[in-house]
Amino acid sequence: MKPFINTWVLIAIVLTGCDLTKTRNQDNTIDERIKSELATGERNDTIFLDIVLGETETQVASKLKALQRSGKLQLDASRQYEYLFNFDSPILETATANMSTDFFENGLYKLTLVVKPAGLSTSEDLLKVQLVKLYGSKYGYRFLEENSIISEYNDYVLIKGNLMIEILTAIDGVRVIYTDLIAEQAKKEQEKFETKEEERSTIEDL
Repeated sequence: MKPFINTWVLIAIVLTGCDLTKTRNQDNTIDERIKSELATGERNDTIFLDIVLGETETQVASKLKALQRSGKLQLDASRQYEYLFNFDSPILETATANMSTDFFENGLYKLTLVVKPAGLSTSEDLLKVQLVKLYGSKYGYRFLEENSIISEYNDYVLIKGNLMIEILTAIDGVRVIYTDLIAEQAKKEQEKFETKEEERSTIEDL
């Protein structure tokens, strides 16, 4: 029989390996980091699988089909695109991810991955830490933390120029969300304007 190892102990081991505490700035709030990063004018538009923020729905659909033909993506039982994450870890070797896309003015501004561990015995909190380690190795460990609404462990946010990457525990798995902050701000401004116009129209109807 394999010895039982508490999930929290495993997570602590992985966190120690990541050594996140030396690199994240605990004094920064997410809003402050967004403001300072946008002020740099830096753009990071190429994201997951070389998909580019701002691409049209047609461009993204074409790229996803090409990735499926090349074997980078598979189609799951629901005919959704599926990606296989590989980890260099004896605790968690693989995880699968489905994706969804959001567009503003026919330009991609948000891509969401819903990642699930391949093994039923692996907790989503452990998967989240492995993803933080993986993303940190590419983007750097300048993560900010925020309280998770459904997990005992914090969620992680990374902001580089116009790009925000969130790694969050969700009901349906661990979500990795890529967002173009500039496009998101424009979308919020448009929605705010539309809401005011709708209210004004309602007032006129009274």
